[in-house]
Amino acid sequence: MKKILVLAAAIALVSSTAFAAGTATLNVTATVTASCSITGGTLAFGALDPLTAPAVGPIAATGVQVTCSNGTPFTVTDDAAGKPLVNGASTIPFTLAHTGSGTGTGAAVNYAINGNIAGDTYSTALAGAYTSNVILTVNP
Repeated sequence: MKKILVLAAAIALVSSTAFAAGTATLNVTATVTASCSITGGTLAFGALDPLTAPAVGPIAATGVQVTCSNGTPFTVTDDAAGKPLVNGASTIPFTLAHTGSGTGTGAAVNYAINGNIAGDTYSTALAGAYTSNVILTVNP
């Protein structure tokens, strides 16, 4: 019987050391970057009558969207200053208006841009289609 008790104690001692447990901490990290993108759209002033040449606008652009990381403040700029609508040598001046800033939601959101043409600025414009390209830039 004494041998059995000694044997049981030895097994218990070996078992407890063979199954000893420990703990450690694993630090897990990530960084979400502040990033933004912008999608251009269309601003169509429509048909302009040079005989009456009234002011046109504000006309809303369609399809302009800004996507920024959630909570990221952003600014939108454009290079429209001094850029007219062009048809050959004939030009029509226009202006753009927009808020210029906002905060990202993590999803694409519509961004409002309005265009205006001052009255009588196209009364001597040649008949035809006029175009211009404006570069929109978004920065977080």
